[in-house]
Amino acid sequence: MQNIELKVQVNNFLPFLPILKSKAKYGGMLNQIDTYYYCRNGRLKSREINNKEFELIIYQRPNISDSKLSDYQIVSYNRKTFKQIKRLLKSALGEKLIVRKKRQLWLIGTTRIHL
Repeated sequence: MQNIELKVQVNNFLPFLPILKSKAKYGGMLNQIDTYYYCRNGRLKSREINNKEFELIIYQRPNISDSKLSDYQIVSYNRKTFKQIKRLLKSALGEKLIVRKKRQLWLIGTTRIHL
């Protein structure tokens, strides 16, 4: 699959909330834990969302600050299988980095906005 990604640093989200509330649908709060693994081609991470959804994601995208095309694949798992896969990946590839993030999700059509 492919998507276009653009990351923008904003120091204060409050001025944008009225605009989002009038134009977008609130998709909820996402508490995510991304565990990145060493990978020769692209990036490989496991993702836990709200301790209810569990995914393995591999993707390739350029390291630029502008908008970029991202090629990705996602596989979803149940909790038990996910924990087994994380142990296997840690043993085989090694953990590179763990990122914990809390994001608001807003949806406009097929566009996802994360704050």
